[in-house]
Amino acid sequence: MGKGRKRTPTAVLKLRGSRMQDRDPSREIKPDPGLPDMPQDMPDRAVEEWNTIGPMIAEQGYLCKVEPRVFEEYCRTVALVSELRQEGAEDVDCCPKLNRRLTDAQAFLLKLMVQIGLTPAARSTVRVEKPKAADDWLDTFTKDTG
Repeated sequence: MGKGRKRTPTAVLKLRGSRMQDRDPSREIKPDPGLPDMPQDMPDRAVEEWNTIGPMIAEQGYLCKVEPRVFEEYCRTVALVSELRQEGAEDVDCCPKLNRRLTDAQAFLLKLMVQIGLTPAARSTVRVEKPKAADDWLDTFTKDTG
């Protein structure tokens, strides 16, 4: 069973002028951007992806230094998909096992892309609660006891 329609990216909603007041874009997570240190044992194709995509998504704020593992898995999976394609995994008749591995790797890659925020819809789904003001606790207390 599906989860409903995909969310429309905040930037698209702003351009359309169709922002609803109850959906506050200031609650979207905006961590301090930065490219984490690259692990030493990555394959060449993964290093290439790290050096190409990493700086771009770090600059946009979709990657920060405290979250290297998901991006590492993304780069490794890109390398795996590339390797499987070179081995001819797209030919279902010739290599059904390799084709299955390729399909699984591509599905996992898409999930990682959503986690990192490399899809427009993914960037608009993460929310954080605003911290309450210092006076809010008093209002809550007086309403409950009043």
